[in-house]
Amino acid sequence: MQPFQFKYRDQIHDALAVHFTEDGYNRYKITFDGGVAVVAPAGIHNSTTDAIIWVQSHGPGDVVYPHELIQAIGEGLEEDRIY
Repeated sequence: MQPFQFKYRDQIHDALAVHFTEDGYNRYKITFDGGVAVVAPAGIHNSTTDAIIWVQSHGPGDVVYPHELIQAIGEGLEEDRIY
């Protein structure tokens, strides 16, 4: 598990990341103060900011988090050079 931080709604959050691959794609299981989420880079960039767009990978019964939170988590992974 790799510790990192991300900023969401003007607050800094501590989190832990575990990298794994699924069907050849990078995924990160994130444990944070709000729960657990699996995030992945979408493979596309925001044309305005040229930033990676992050998405949540989820299944039946999983909590679906707001995209802004998932994006903030992904950006935290990038800033701490985990991705």
